[in-house]
Amino acid sequence: MIQIAFALSFILPNFVHSDENRPADVYAEFQIEIEAQLKRAVDNVSFNRDSFAINTFRLLSLSREIFRRYSHAYPECKSQYLAVIDDREEQLKTFTFDEVDARYHDGKNLPQAPKEAKCYFGRTFFAHSLMAFKHLPEKDADITKEVLGSVRAELEELLEHLPRTQSRIAERLGEDFKF
Repeated sequence: MIQIAFALSFILPNFVHSDENRPADVYAEFQIEIEAQLKRAVDNVSFNRDSFAINTFRLLSLSREIFRRYSHAYPECKSQYLAVIDDREEQLKTFTFDEVDARYHDGKNLPQAPKEAKCYFGRTFFAHSLMAFKHLPEKDADITKEVLGSVRAELEELLEHLPRTQSRIAERLGEDFKF
């Protein structure tokens, strides 16, 4: 089931939010998905890794859309965006937490971009969505409250970055810009 959801996360970005009359909805949807994930990550007794995984892949799809928009506002980030969306299921499944952190959060092994572009604000959604999932052990029985605390911290960071990223895009493209 996780493999199917993972595969769909690579297909969905091409179809999700293609309606150019809804530019702000991706942010609202992303926030709703994060808040739903936060509710799932409260209790290690009722937590279900497979359910969390499916919703993580939905977040990855939305993350790609946010990064696409960010790279439109900051073209100097486009090469990083293209590198991120080119990473395939096989790669993502094999990456450790530290590899995800280095590649997507820190931008290592991604094309260089000027620091003032702050491409991090585009890729942060992909990074923290995947890092939250990578905190989880393989078995539900091994999930502890401490693990869920780490998962929650990743998701909360996403909520913190969302308004800043929206305002950076609006600064460049204007509030009424339509994608």
